[in-house]
Amino acid sequence: MISDRNRDFWSEAKRIRRNKACFSNCVESKSAAADIANIFANEYKELYSSVAYNVDDMASLKSLVADKVSNAGFDAQCRVSYEEVVFAVCKLKAGKDDGDIG
Repeated sequence: MISDRNRDFWSEAKRIRRNKACFSNCVESKSAAADIANIFANEYKELYSSVAYNVDDMASLKSLVADKVSNAGFDAQCRVSYEEVVFAVCKLKAGKDDGDIG
């Protein structure tokens, strides 16, 4: 890029990042999908429970989400694969957020 000033830094960064994607099949010495999922579940449970929240609001929110999932035709037998999660995450745009201020 130093020798060619017409190249765009962010285009180059995206190109490099896109070509260097790799996924680990081992997390904290665990390689089974269920074990890795449990590691992340425990970490996120700790993260999300470290923030104060209204228990009634949370119960209402959980109920609302469960109803929407059920109404969409999904039940307890529904499973989301690793590939589906990777596909969805890859569609997210880097640097974007939910728009909530604060």
